Amino acid sequence: MKRLVLSSLGILFFIAIFFTVTFTNSHAALKKNDKKKPSAFSPSPDHSQRHSPLQITLGNPNAPVVIVEYSSITCGHCGIFAEKKFPKLCKEYVDSGKVFYIIREFPMDMIALTMSQIIFNQDPKLAKKLREKLLINQEKWLLSKDPKKKALEMFRLAGITPEIVKKAENNKKLKEQLLFQRINASKLVVNGTPVFFIYPKGATLEESEQVIGNASYSKFTKAIEKFLKIYDSKK
Repeated sequence: MKRLVLSSLGILFFIAIFFTVTFTNSHAALKKNDKKKPSAFSPSPDHSQRHSPLQITLGNPNAPVVIVEYSSITCGHCGIFAEKKFPKLCKEYVDSGKVFYIIREFPMDMIALTMSQIIFNQDPKLAKKLREKLLINQEKWLLSKDPKKKALEMFRLAGITPEIVKKAENNKKLKEQLLFQRINASKLVVNGTPVFFIYPKGATLEESEQVIGNASYSKFTKAIEKFLKIYDSKK
């Protein structure tokens, strides 16, 4: 029930502000960044998608199957996936070298955007840890009276000081990159989260199979196993 409250009330309230204020004010600046070099979070060339400068990657870049996840740290279904399904998926396919996994932030509201600025202003290893911490503990911070304050309290345990937070929030380039990533994902018909694009190495997102929302684990395995069989047949 709390997850439903999170999705229906919190996200719907902030998304109005997100679209009307943040997107409008940033659109012109985003165009200027079209040809800027990606950051340390960028994928290897054959897994890249233009204008996705910020992401977290797991596993072997040369794995036969790629999964690109678009999710938001304030999305209830994303939290459920991170807690219940992602660990199993990693154990069975990522850790075994069968899947290269890419996580891209799709900020659904201002809280997600602000916290993502702080997360992705850190090195990739710490960013992964911070993001995972928020996702699997949504009920502890996102449903509180002051979500940002509560989240920052959790971050302090990982060494994120007020000075580090301020530096991240003042990083306008990072904010623009996050927004551009969201806008670009919307062109792929990513209108909500989570969305997963599953495809064989060397293909593109447009050629992928999509798994949307709070899907069963079997939907992931079905798509992965299909592409693994295709890969094995070409050996």
